[in-house]
Amino acid sequence: MADDAGSRPAPDALLELACKEERGRLEIFLGAYPGVGKTYAMLEAAQERRREGADVAVGMVETHGRSETEVLLPGLEILLRWRLSHRGLMFAEMDLAALLRQKPQLAIVDELAHTNVPGARHVKRWQDVEELIAAGIDVHTSLLGFLAYNFVFTSPYSTFTVAGKQDVLTILFFLLVAVIVGNLAARLKVQVEAMRQVTRRTANLHDFSRRIAGAAALDDVLWAVVHHVAATLKAVRLPGPWR
Repeated sequence: MADDAGSRPAPDALLELACKEERGRLEIFLGAYPGVGKTYAMLEAAQERRREGADVAVGMVETHGRSETEVLLPGLEILLRWRLSHRGLMFAEMDLAALLRQKPQLAIVDELAHTNVPGARHVKRWQDVEELIAAGIDVHTSLLGFLAYNFVFTSPYSTFTVAGKQDVLTILFFLLVAVIVGNLAARLKVQVEAMRQVTRRTANLHDFSRRIAGAAALDDVLWAVVHHVAATLKAVRLPGPWR
């Protein structure tokens, strides 16, 4: 009995081992085609985690100049990118070492299928993500749908390499479907944005007519005109004499 008790690991040692073996969770945001909202949805989820009190850090995100995506970045800590020189050109890659040192609860790493510039810690970004998860960091990332099929179901597995001719045809079919669905989704997105703009203009006109109807002096009329022009041009609202 004494020998058995002496051979048992201490509770503190077991707890330390469990902490070392704890891995982060991976959440992949899939999209059929570029521009359908993968990064947008990923950042929305990140903001939700931040509001819940989680420590969120952005290791890499590509907004591609889309204003509706960029507005989701404020409030999130964005790590500086690691600049690498390759063939006389400068490239910006995710600073994996900085993320590992900081060890946030959630790391945002866009474009899982990305190939890193030579000289980076790993060849592929999915290998960066694997190291983050092994360090106990949750990761949100994005991936095109047909690339996810390639990664999971075609040989060699867990890579983005295509070896068989049949797999090439299958992936091309997926890509064709993705292009069609993506274009339809992009058109719908444009129509929704156009409807939002019409709604905003209608609301501005209604507000303008209300202010004009309630104007008691010429100054009130002038301020109503200025306010309407500013709202139409999305300028800074100017203070006026109204309530």
